[in-house]
Amino acid sequence: KASLDELVALGRQRLDWMLKMGVTTVECKSGYGLDLDTELKQLEAVRILQREQPVELVSTFLGAHAWPDEFKDDQEGYVDFLIN
Repeated sequence: KASLDELVALGRQRLDWMLKMGVTTVECKSGYGLDLDTELKQLEAVRILQREQPVELVSTFLGAHAWPDEFKDDQEGYVDFLIN
């Protein structure tokens, strides 16, 4: 339920620490929000951080690892929602 600003601030802190430890590439997974608005917010946070951080950020989507409540009894429907 974090705001975009909160996601970016937290990402900044973590990436600064990782860079100090010598990390140069980080995988940024989305798919945890289980809805379109949250996915877009997560991806926007990554896009903002990509512009301001020297660490290479690679976005990956972890879809269908869990089912939103509205698709609890229609997992095929959720997969269809994800791919279409």
